[in-house]
Amino acid sequence: VFQSGFLAIAIAAAMLISGIATMNKVIPVTYDVTTEKNIRPEGYKVILIADSHYGTAGSYAKLLIKCDEIEATQPDIVILDGDIVDENTTPEEAAEVFAAFGGIQSRYGNYFVWGNHDRSSESLHTKFSEEYLRKVIEDSGITILEDAGQPIEDDLLLVGRDDAYEIKKGKIRKTMAELLKGEDPAKYIICADHQPSAFAEEAEAGVDLILCGHTHGGQIWPARHVEELMHFDDGVYGRYEIGRTTAIVTSGFYGWSWPVKSGVPSEYVIINIKK
Repeated sequence: VFQSGFLAIAIAAAMLISGIATMNKVIPVTYDVTTEKNIRPEGYKVILIADSHYGTAGSYAKLLIKCDEIEATQPDIVILDGDIVDENTTPEEAAEVFAAFGGIQSRYGNYFVWGNHDRSSESLHTKFSEEYLRKVIEDSGITILEDAGQPIEDDLLLVGRDDAYEIKKGKIRKTMAELLKGEDPAKYIICADHQPSAFAEEAEAGVDLILCGHTHGGQIWPARHVEELMHFDDGVYGRYEIGRTTAIVTSGFYGWSWPVKSGVPSEYVIINIKK
């Protein structure tokens, strides 16, 4: 009995130590996406960052190192895909994380879409107001895309959706078809949507690339496999193909609540869009 109990404690301790190390080791994960659309010959490099839940793990010094590493990839676009902060982030931490991500130099700018933790709700109460956070984001040189599109050159359109959770607060979220009304379908269309819950709608509307976070890839093994079996979302982690549309769901820069991650990496995503 003693030996069995000791073994269980040793395994649990090893998993905890490994999970803490995984949470704090942010790595680049690369996807190559091709299109038949007439985009510029050199294509586009997009950086996807989501779910840092800043304050859960890491430090400001380590964050700045990662931002320098991301900038060295020479991105065209940086997308912050929600839950950059949460209910445990202090106002000071919110200011520093957006200043760090906003400081990444990219050719066409850095963009943010809302996640379900960035703003207060009935169950999640942030330590700052939405007005404060909006000012912090904008002062950091980051553009908020809230059910809005941003043209990039003549051949690409970036659309940022408001978070699906806002529907529970009584807000009306525009459909993807409404967001693309009047837009040129010949453009390469990227949709940044925090929650991977509308793949079919977005693909049917003509989106070429869907970028999501939210799931953390399950964060702690074997949650990812349970979520895949239960179909809580359209995707949990990785790359998905919906007809001619590609969707990528990131496991996130860090994670939520507990500074532990297993089964998936902490990551930022590099997406090379090629003709």
